[in-house]
Amino acid sequence: MGSQRRPIRDRTSAGSSHKGRSTSVAHWSSSARFFGSRLASARLKRAPAFWAGFNSSETQNQGLSSPTAPPGQVNTATSWPSSIDRAEDQSAYTYFRANHLEANNAKSSLDGKYHQVSWTREIVFLRPKLVIVHDRTTTLYPTDDRAMFWTFGRNVAQMNSGVPMGMTRYDASFKGIYRGAFWSVLPASAEVNVVDHDDLHFLYRAEVRPAASSHIADNWLAVFDAAASPEGVNTVSSVLATNVDAVQFNDKNSSIVAFANLDPHLTPNATLVWPLNGASVSYIVGLTPGATYGVSSAGGNLTITSSGVYQASAAGVIVYRPCWQPAVHSFIRSRMNCLPGFGQGCSVSQCMGSESGVKAKQFRAQRKTWIR
Repeated sequence: MGSQRRPIRDRTSAGSSHKGRSTSVAHWSSSARFFGSRLASARLKRAPAFWAGFNSSETQNQGLSSPTAPPGQVNTATSWPSSIDRAEDQSAYTYFRANHLEANNAKSSLDGKYHQVSWTREIVFLRPKLVIVHDRTTTLYPTDDRAMFWTFGRNVAQMNSGVPMGMTRYDASFKGIYRGAFWSVLPASAEVNVVDHDDLHFLYRAEVRPAASSHIADNWLAVFDAAASPEGVNTVSSVLATNVDAVQFNDKNSSIVAFANLDPHLTPNATLVWPLNGASVSYIVGLTPGATYGVSSAGGNLTITSSGVYQASAAGVIVYRPCWQPAVHSFIRSRMNCLPGFGQGCSVSQCMGSESGVKAKQFRAQRKTWIR
């Protein structure tokens, strides 16, 4: 990535008429490096990466003196199909998606096969300090050992207080200075081990493994909180949802970040559903770029369908802000959620989300049918 400094414009695409900043990929290196990169095989063991191998001797606690050569030590790449195929920079968030990261794959030194079959990574940087990383991976065999590796500096300590069941949290510090928190959210109840890289006592790696290796497909979700102190770390809650992987934070918006596992435009009759839990902003990523969706809130749940007036951005993102007024009858409220004057004085852009790219003309036409 170092040689590709293409500008990423705010809003839905480069050259958009919306106001915003212009930045570069290099400016977001702190987020982008979570993708991994074209590292020399000898350095892969220090990169945040997904590894899969014939058994744990290839992947577990790997270091310079490992008895078994890890995948990547003896591999020459003749092509590089991976790419960052979606990117969006907004005032509240930045979103990236990288495809075909299995290009980091390498031949097993035990059976001579490639055990990484697919790897896609999505990142949401929720300003000012939260980075949410979502991965989808598949392995060659259900019995393959697989792990997501995250590397830290010195002084990594597990925290148990306030951590929901099924999650793991580690806090990092260096020379007495707090550096932030790492949360492993998915797979649920994962096995998380922190290993001292080659017993050198300055480089530590969290190895995250699913509780069972009886399948080929895994979804992974990790949160990095660059808080200045343990007290400043946002609480992370998993959200019980249908067809999405979602987390919620105790920030000022009770924000929800949802990664779509199915796209209603690609899977007939599919819907995405999750409880709002008081969230005033929901970020939905992984949708079809530029497609329109139905977004409705009823019974405390948010539902995404393939038919509606909410338009996903050029990167496939919708930002939803519910504006509602409890005194209004629920039937009317469901149709007037985003009308100016209903629900705490929300404007159309505030409610629909200026980042969502909703088609104003479609909205106004629909609004006329609601108020007849």
